[in-house]
Amino acid sequence: MKSIHLTRALIVLIFLVTLTNGPMLSDVLLPKVARYVPILGVLVCLILIELNRQKNNSMIILFAGLSASILIIWTILGSYIFSNAFLILFSIFLIIVLETSKIPKRDLFFLVKIWDYFIKVSLISTLMSFIIFNFLGRIGYQAVDLGNYSESNTFFNPLMGVISERDLLIFKLGRPVWFMTEPSYLGFFHGLNIFWIAWRKIDFSRYYKKYITLSIITFLLTFSLGAWLSMAISLVITCLIFFTLFLFDVIKLKKSVFKRLGLFLGLIIIVCILFGQSILISLNDFIQNYDKYTSLENRSDRIEVSLHLIKNMDIIRFLLGYGPGTIETVSEAGESNGWLKYFIELGIFPILVYLAMLFCFFFRIKFLYLLLLFFVIISFNSVVVMFSPLVLLYLYLLGIGHRFQEQSPELALA
Repeated sequence: MKSIHLTRALIVLIFLVTLTNGPMLSDVLLPKVARYVPILGVLVCLILIELNRQKNNSMIILFAGLSASILIIWTILGSYIFSNAFLILFSIFLIIVLETSKIPKRDLFFLVKIWDYFIKVSLISTLMSFIIFNFLGRIGYQAVDLGNYSESNTFFNPLMGVISERDLLIFKLGRPVWFMTEPSYLGFFHGLNIFWIAWRKIDFSRYYKKYITLSIITFLLTFSLGAWLSMAISLVITCLIFFTLFLFDVIKLKKSVFKRLGLFLGLIIIVCILFGQSILISLNDFIQNYDKYTSLENRSDRIEVSLHLIKNMDIIRFLLGYGPGTIETVSEAGESNGWLKYFIELGIFPILVYLAMLFCFFFRIKFLYLLLLFFVIISFNSVVVMFSPLVLLYLYLLGIGHRFQEQSPELALA
């Protein structure tokens, strides 16, 4: 009984770690001391659990040793921020703990159920915040400056989170940020929610269609160009792969698939015919003034700084990077491309391991799996949350989701 309580406490604390660190808004609002309390709780729980076991977890001991060695190397290189390095290593540590500590499936399912409620709250509150701010007179919202995003017109509601007001083509709308620090992070998060709900169909029961529709709507309401493009490009790549496999008779496609594709294309043609002129005017304005609507120009300037750092890499920095936080110390703007940022700061080896993890989790000849794989890989070109506790935990839960697809009813009864 004592072991069960400790494991449940560990899972709750792991969830709290994801809520109290970036990309969640608490990363801006809470002092570092408060954010380290759940981390300390995780370590204490884990120590107590391991003391009750006859055999130590060799993977955790090995990772602890490697982490200490890497921290020493980064210290010698002298360009990293310790708090950044600690959080990255701890995020990886969480996944190693969940995967190698032989946590009972019932307790993992307990984490899955917590995640279900977390997703539901995020979907409903995102939709409500968009409606309240844009159509109901901004009830409860006050203009605020948050962290490094004070240049945006940001508004905060303690119950609904943040809204970022921006000019979007010919409209001026409040973009939901929820309790995250940027709309692009929320766009990526709601993109992942689409797949989560699709794979948890049994557990969402008769509300499944409502929640899958809501997840798509909230994904669109973030107005995150990076998330939209990532999903669109991923759809095109996945469709091309399946069409190629179909041509070579590797897989079979039902007639209903072609009917849906025809309906989809038909809707696009109808929209283009009815609103073609307005679309062309908006696109022309977007192309000529793209810096007004997006951060593409700013992102290009950041990439130039990153490329300069890459050119000056030696063999040690190529393998282990300059150290987490290096780009922030070199350039105030930072880096918005996740792959570039973490290649520079962590080196090539962690990037290859990360890619291997993604392919291990999601590379299957199934439409949703491949779509998710490409969505994640492409999205990291515009968001820098690869090694955050929230994203790593979410990818892990999506990766082991197939373990619960057939066992959920049994575990729920248990």
